[in-house]
Amino acid sequence: MVIRTMTPTNKRVTVEIPEEYINHPVRISVVRLDVDAAQRRKEIDALFAEFETDLSGFKFNRDELYDR
Repeated sequence: MVIRTMTPTNKRVTVEIPEEYINHPVRISVVRLDVDAAQRRKEIDALFAEFETDLSGFKFNRDELYDR
């Protein structure tokens, strides 16, 4: 799979594809990105911040797992 993020400066762009894709059907999608990557990362970090857990003192007891 090939994913490219670019900012076009006109209506025509060129994308190079791997040799093994030649003579095979491919799908090309163009999607407008309204949020830059740094902003999106901040949003994702904020979303998961409430789920952060300190597991530094946690010890997994494998024997306890099979005690049922």
